[in-house]
Amino acid sequence: MTAEQTRTDQIRAREQAATKGPWGFYDGDTYANVAADLQMTGRGSYQCRQQIARLEDEDVFDDQEQQDWDNEQASEQMTANAAFIAHAREDIPFLLQRIAELETELAQAQANTQQYYTALQGVARRAGRDTEPAQDQCTAEYGGPGYTRCELATDHNGRHDSALGNLRRATWGGDADG
Repeated sequence: MTAEQTRTDQIRAREQAATKGPWGFYDGDTYANVAADLQMTGRGSYQCRQQIARLEDEDVFDDQEQQDWDNEQASEQMTANAAFIAHAREDIPFLLQRIAELETELAQAQANTQQYYTALQGVARRAGRDTEPAQDQCTAEYGGPGYTRCELATDHNGRHDSALGNLRRATWGGDADG
């Protein structure tokens, strides 16, 4: 397992362990609450299933880079942080799903590339441009030296009797019986 896959699995585990959504946030004057199933019940009041986090704009001033900010800048930063946290509940599952889709697409593209590469090697050999088999291919020949080489990988252990490995099916021209 790669480090990237391990990290993705850890992110997925944290996402699945977190409080179920949807999450929202309430922006007070000097604080913001992130909560599950947040519903506004009136001006300045809300109800929720569970509070997730509380952010205070005073915490922004603890950052050295933000000590010169005024209260409005601190409030805007606090609101941006609360929005980020609240949206993470839906953004993270979306991104994990997208990663899985892209990994599937990549695996298919890699498999297709290998198939095309193997086919092109066969075309090049038949055209007389490549007289040596690739290092990862079987060296078995049918019909005499230089006629038709097996296009299977070396790890097929020299067996040429399967539907994919039958050399008669691997031949070209009038010799093919498959």
